[in-house]
Amino acid sequence: MKLFYKYYILGCIVALCAACNDRMDVNGEDTETGTPVYMTFSVNMNAGGLSSRSVTDDPDDDGYVTSDDGKEIGKDRENNIAEVLLLFADNEGNFIHAGTAPVTRIESNKYGLNFEAGQLENYKQKGDVQVYAFCNPDEELKVAATQWTVGSSLTSLLDKAYTLSDDESENSQAWTDNHFFMSNAIPHTAYFPGTISGFSKYTPWDLGTIRVERSVARFDYRAKMTDNIYRVYDKTDGSETYSKNPGVSVQLTGIALVNMSKSFYYWRRTSNAADGYSNPVISGTETVSNYVVDTDALQKARYASGGWADKTAYFFYNLESPADRNFTSLSELAETEEDEDESWNEDQQHNGYHIWRYATENTVPKMDKQQPALLTGILLRAVIIPEKGNKLESVMNEKKTIYVFDNVLYGDWEAVKEAALKGDNPSLKEAYEAVNDGITYQEAGFTAFMPNASDGKYYSRYCYWNRHNDDKDDSKIGPMEFAVVRNNVYKLQVDALYSFGDPENPDPENPDPENPDPENPDPDPDPDPDPDPDPDPDPDPDPDPDPDPGPDPDPGPDPDPDSNPDLKLTVKVLPWVTREFTITFD
Repeated sequence: MKLFYKYYILGCIVALCAACNDRMDVNGEDTETGTPVYMTFSVNMNAGGLSSRSVTDDPDDDGYVTSDDGKEIGKDRENNIAEVLLLFADNEGNFIHAGTAPVTRIESNKYGLNFEAGQLENYKQKGDVQVYAFCNPDEELKVAATQWTVGSSLTSLLDKAYTLSDDESENSQAWTDNHFFMSNAIPHTAYFPGTISGFSKYTPWDLGTIRVERSVARFDYRAKMTDNIYRVYDKTDGSETYSKNPGVSVQLTGIALVNMSKSFYYWRRTSNAADGYSNPVISGTETVSNYVVDTDALQKARYASGGWADKTAYFFYNLESPADRNFTSLSELAETEEDEDESWNEDQQHNGYHIWRYATENTVPKMDKQQPALLTGILLRAVIIPEKGNKLESVMNEKKTIYVFDNVLYGDWEAVKEAALKGDNPSLKEAYEAVNDGITYQEAGFTAFMPNASDGKYYSRYCYWNRHNDDKDDSKIGPMEFAVVRNNVYKLQVDALYSFGDPENPDPENPDPENPDPENPDPDPDPDPDPDPDPDPDPDPDPDPDPDPGPDPDPGPDPDPDSNPDLKLTVKVLPWVTREFTITFD
């Protein structure tokens, strides 16, 4: 006999922190003959997340860590549920049943669905069952669920990952409007009485509140300065004097990602193990001291400087292969969709953030492996702008190479010579003389900027490695300090510039790699490329490290701040919750 679930939720509120549990009588006709089975459950968009500035633990939130920065209210297109996959397993994790059904809008903010009950009709054991939800699933996951065998372990199904195709770097199925991937934020159980015969439209099986979270993250950007035009400040102490460079500005023009993961697990998992990836807990809670486990955790744990240079199979916008970087124009971004959410902005101090893009989760096990070659970075493109009428403008109009030493832009080599021979700056004079003695400009400490061949402008770049859980200790890197974690919104703002960045068009006589900050390669504090002699047997669908890693051209700068930062960028990390609306499953 075929049985069909009828899901009916009236008063099922997808809320900021807790869902409404009010139930109402159901009226409607069965879509198939036979004894109908009714269930009801709430879907609550999880409000967890870690702050990059401070962390608070909400005891009423099932131990899930929340952010002092506030909560980001998702837009309707980010919250919509078009289809649901439900997985059921016994307390031992053995598979009982899976069902998928599309939902259709019945009326405003109400949806309907039904699907076959399947093996639940034959399940006779009383007690709690595990319930896993996946909203807006892709075909691969749905097919895998239908092929699972009753009594087999559900873990392997929950271990499955989604891999973005080559054309999904900017627009992925995982963040398609009204079809965002969502899955359990925390483990969920419901009591099963050992039979489905007692369920009716008036006494449905109440599965409780299933808390879900999006599988991807979001980045927002706000311009602090008008038209993104900044001065290069003399000091990093918060003062805003620019006496060293009074006749020049820097305009930020574009923003791009570096190292965006190509794969992520359908269900998030965390590890409390010392290696940061063993014994993962599916839908486990992230804390201030554990790790969110990524699909390529084993490769990252084994990473050593000079190895695994070709990561194109694992990352879009690979640090070592910059050809596929996609810059978003900041002037155009300022005209796009603005985050008008006021739930965290009641004082109207955070206006002006615009939604930039969505991105996949990227985490790194072990603190000493949080190195730029593996981290997601934010690359900012800029153009150097001289003031009208000064000598620097003439030099740049003549398309001469210009030079920076100790964060001071002098102009062409004649200007450097003039300043050096004055003798006011012994370090500059020593560097100038060293070049005359035959060493390169770069070796002497100069940075050379050349005009772009197509438009004659002088471009530079700044790189910021995304912070997720700031330990506020610049002397060491904490767990998950640098990461991108699903269901968080990273709100970026450049507060100040302290240098002219790295030249986009370097002097051909002193070529720099195209990577950010090529003069500061990241060290490898752990000489052992495989510190764990007995790793988790299968933390990754493809655990084989690159058999021929080859040379590592330049893994980039150390992500931790030092005494000479190029810029100050603040990031607010907000849990990404939902607007309140009602979903009716009928």
